[in-house]
Parts: sequence; C-alpha cells; structure tokens
Amino acid sequence: MNYRKIFKATAITLATLSVAVIISCKSGGKADKAYDEDDMGQEESYGMDGLAEEDDASAVVRLEGNTLHYGDHLYTLDDGLRLDGDLPSRAEGQVCTVTFTHFPATVKEFRDLYDQLLGASYGGVLALNVMAYEMYRRDRAMGEEAIRLVNTPTNATTTIGTLAQKFPKVRGDENDNDSYHQPYLVAAFLEGATHDNKYQPAYPYVLRFRWSTNPYVTQHEYSNMLYGYIYNLVALRNGENECAVSVLSDEDNPLLLKVSNCPSFYYAVPNIRRWDDTLK
Repeated sequence: MNYRKIFKATAITLATLSVAVIISCKSGGKADKAYDEDDMGQEESYGMDGLAEEDDASAVVRLEGNTLHYGDHLYTLDDGLRLDGDLPSRAEGQVCTVTFTHFPATVKEFRDLYDQLLGASYGGVLALNVMAYEMYRRDRAMGEEAIRLVNTPTNATTTIGTLAQKFPKVRGDENDNDSYHQPYLVAAFLEGATHDNKYQPAYPYVLRFRWSTNPYVTQHEYSNMLYGYIYNLVALRNGENECAVSVLSDEDNPLLLKVSNCPSFYYAVPNIRRWDDTLK
C-alpha cells in the first residue's frame, strides 16, 4: 500500500516550510497592452470594488490571447519566465508581468482568473496571491477563500493570521491612527507606488516577478513535507525593496502551483500618515 499518497493531503496541511531567501527584482518589458483609452482613465461606471456580486454571474468572460476579459475588467499575462529542464533559465532579462485594471471583485472572478489565465504561471500565481490580499482587505470571508486557493494550507493559515492584524476590520477605516494597520500593503507592490507618493500606483496596475538569483537558495528542491518541488522568485515592493517568495510545483501535476512561503509579502512597509484608497 502506498501510504505516502494516502497521507499526502494530511502531511501538506501539517507542513511548515521555512525558506530564507535574499532577493532582488528587476523590471522587464511592458506587457502587451489590451487597454483602450477608456480602460486607462480613472472614471469608471462602477465603484472601487469592481463588479457587484449580483452582476458577477452574468459577466461575459472572454480569453483573447494572453488577456482575460471579465466584464469590463482586464487582466494581461506577459510571462517571460522560462525553465531550462527542471531549473529556471539563467537567461538575462526574464520577468513575468501581470497588468490589470481592477482587483477581482468576487471569488468566482478570482477562480476564473486562476483557471483560465494565471494559475499555471509561476509569476501568475504570485500575482493572484497579491490580489487575494487586497480581496481580504475588502471582505475577509471572500479574501480568505481566495488566499486558500493559491497557497499551501500552512502558508494560507499563517498569511491570514497576519493580515487580520495588518488590515482594519472595516474598509473605510484606512486612517484609524493605528500605526500597525497598513491598508496600503498591497498598493506598495504596484508599479509606480512609493513611500514618497504615499503608495499611489500607476494605472493600469502592474506587478512584476522574476526568478531569484540568490546563490544561497536551491531551485527545484524536493519537499518531503509538501510533496513537490520548490521554486524561488522575487518581487519588487515600494519601488525598490526586494521580496522573497517560494512556489510549490506539485510532484504529480507540475502545473498545479501554490505559494508555499511568503513572509516578505506581508512584512511592514514604511508607514505613511494618511493614505488615499484609490484602488479599483
């Protein structure tokens, strides 16, 4: 009897993965643009939460090349990350860019984005993780479901426990004078957002990821606890700070990717006194 397979799910749930990584992030080429002038404007026909729940079921979902249209929401994946066999390619200039007009407004939108565009991409699943954080800030139940979808069980639980303290319980309390609250945590990942401009990103939003070049981490390292292979990547935050993250590739389905370790994603960014919540 193959006990390893039988107990795989239980072992994953109990696993704790610790990976220490030092990383850097570099901007690559721009994503293919699928946005017209109206898409790039700040005035929209719906609120900052995007599609209303009641409109979500009827939203037209269309995949055109590397762009997913979800109603009026657009998501583009420009994935330049390559593997050389089982290892990340050492070719220069590789970067995964995700460009989007809105954060997912519902779990259905998030799942469709995962299934149809981003879920099988190392950079794509990291972009989904950042999006899930913002969903959690807006609606904890919805965000928790999204976080659990793209993270290993242990990493999801750790992440949710931390975000519960980092974000105000109610959206709209962004400037509640609690110095530990950082509702702008996700905004700091978006291109153009810096401490100097109080984390106001460029629009449409852009996230970038690349392979880690840290010589002290091992790529494609097998995890006996998680039953898969660990890949290390990096992201840029606050315009310059480097953030480490690890992604698990399942041993039975290499395209089943989950974020397995990402403490640097929810570490504090430099505080600002007041933040203008303009995220769509």
